[in-house]
Amino acid sequence: MIGSGIFALWTFAWVSFATVVDGQVVEIITRRGEGGRSYTPRVTYTLDNQVHDFVSIIGSAYPPQFEVGESVKVAVSRNREREAIGSFLQLYGVPTILFLIGLLLAVEMAIIQAGDQLLYFLHPTLKDE
Repeated sequence: MIGSGIFALWTFAWVSFATVVDGQVVEIITRRGEGGRSYTPRVTYTLDNQVHDFVSIIGSAYPPQFEVGESVKVAVSRNREREAIGSFLQLYGVPTILFLIGLLLAVEMAIIQAGDQLLYFLHPTLKDE
């Protein structure tokens, strides 16, 4: 959970200092894997009078998160090493999923550790006097 928090803070800082420009989804790339299909957008944007494009590193299952022709905000690092679509899933999807997995594991461990107390709370008649 701490790692996901650090990742989210790093993303927040990165977006805070990134240049934000308007972009457009020009293609939806379909990828097939063991888990099924994923849909990844290709986005174009103009920065410093030059047209750039990139393929998002985050895909989505059906239905695709974006449509061809859709306008999106794009966050671009100063040296163009990193580009991302300005949506919650694209920016914070991975840290959110990691946080939820960590939270689930923490709750599970708490239940296991407090197993007898929880059992006696739910079923007081099972407790030895």
